[in-house]
Amino acid sequence: MSEPTDEVSQALADAVRTAVVAAGQLAELVLRYRAEQAWQAQRASEAEARRVAERLRAERNAAMPVLRQPWTERWWRTATPEQIGQVWQVAAGWAGAGDPYAQATLRHLREQIATRYGVQVPDVAVEPRGLVELLAAGRQETARTASHREGPEEFTESGPAYRYRVRDTRFPAAAPWEGTVQVPDGTPVEVVAANQLKAVHAQLESRHDGQPASLDTFLIEVFADVGADAEPLCVLTGDRVDAVLAEVADRHRRIVAGEETAAPEQLREALLAERWRVWEETQAAEAALAQALGDGADETSPEAARCRERLADARERLAQLNLRVRMVEADLRGEDGRLVAQVAALRQMLDEEWWATASPQEVGGVWEWVAQRRDGTAKTQADALLRAGIWRTYGVDIRGQASGEDVAAVVADAQAAAERAAGEADRRRHDAREEDAAAARAEDAATRLEDADEAPEVVEGQATLGRELRAAAAQDRAAAAALDQVADREAAAAVTVAAEGYPRTPSTRVAAAVRAGRRAGGRPRAATRQPAAERARGR
Repeated sequence: MSEPTDEVSQALADAVRTAVVAAGQLAELVLRYRAEQAWQAQRASEAEARRVAERLRAERNAAMPVLRQPWTERWWRTATPEQIGQVWQVAAGWAGAGDPYAQATLRHLREQIATRYGVQVPDVAVEPRGLVELLAAGRQETARTASHREGPEEFTESGPAYRYRVRDTRFPAAAPWEGTVQVPDGTPVEVVAANQLKAVHAQLESRHDGQPASLDTFLIEVFADVGADAEPLCVLTGDRVDAVLAEVADRHRRIVAGEETAAPEQLREALLAERWRVWEETQAAEAALAQALGDGADETSPEAARCRERLADARERLAQLNLRVRMVEADLRGEDGRLVAQVAALRQMLDEEWWATASPQEVGGVWEWVAQRRDGTAKTQADALLRAGIWRTYGVDIRGQASGEDVAAVVADAQAAAERAAGEADRRRHDAREEDAAAARAEDAATRLEDADEAPEVVEGQATLGRELRAAAAQDRAAAAALDQVADREAAAAVTVAAEGYPRTPSTRVAAAVRAGRRAGGRPRAATRQPAAERARGR
């Protein structure tokens, strides 16, 4: 009897293996295409680069529902080999691009396929940097830039200070013009010399009614801001200023675009210079938009639309440069610069909607992905991101080291507890509705008894019962609201807090009112209930 079953299992395993292999081959083609798009985006205009980035992010957002499917047991119970192959293709295509969530999903897929079907699937090669950077420099990175938290103050605060000396070569014995200047971090010393020489020459022009000597006759020496006897870091003559600036700008452009190989220090220098240039473009675009709107242009006018497009292009470019600077700085610290982009991408993917719907296996899988990364600032940030999300969503504080399996178990417990808390809250609301209805009947009875000239103590008995039932309903509503807002591990405490304004539990007060009503000769409706805090603790 076992042979047919074994044959069916083997056929299913073969089908899964075939589907996954075919999906992997297709994923490689898709990955190469996306990597080429990312490579072109680095070299395209800012407008085209933004369009490429937005298109890739839209594709990634569309892939998220597919990537989340294999994290639930329910999906595996009905998944066909074709469906498994489809998810593998999507996950492999993005995992090879460095997408952290896709990599976690692919690892989970590989483990599940091996466990369920006995099929071992090879790993996926990771493409060079580029694609994950476009995914990472998205909504949150752009928002950070737009908020001006990374403006000229940040660029210049850590920049070095230089001392300079300018001479007019026609008058060697004349006193030089001397001073100090602080520049943005990463500015090449030859650019410092060229810009400062032009600035001094411009000042002399203003003093001499625009008739000083030609810039070509001037010479500048730039020193580190130390003792006067130091050797100059750079000596530049006026006739070389424009050529030096053009050479440096072209070198930076080639390095940033990847057309020229550079050491990490040179790459950082080029990125910082380009970031400063694009930041100035951003400021100019914002000023142009403000001027267009200030001149009475309609919000939807072509001029306003052009200004917004220009501003969006500059902000996108600036977000990418900010990210690349942090990546190369991580490399220079001996850390994994690629992880900086992956963590930035992960931060966007794990939004509030994800946390609200993530399965315990998903949370544990992402936790395990982070745990396997190399130590460094980016890993620390990712770890803090997950711990904060788990605390915020489930009210669980993960302390110390924990495996992905442990985290999944903790989250599963918290989710089950939250469901119990939600059920308790529903019961509390139901009790409150019943108590309000009973209170209304008691109040109506008190009114009818009073109209019938019943004894005052009989009327008061019904009125007291109504008041106690109203108080009980209010307490239950407060307890339900507290249960809606806190984790279940604090549910009993929440009910206790909600009851602090009441000297006795609802059941005690209602029972006392019932007894009082009976002593007075009335016929109140009996209403007894389990004390609120005890019922919460007894779940």
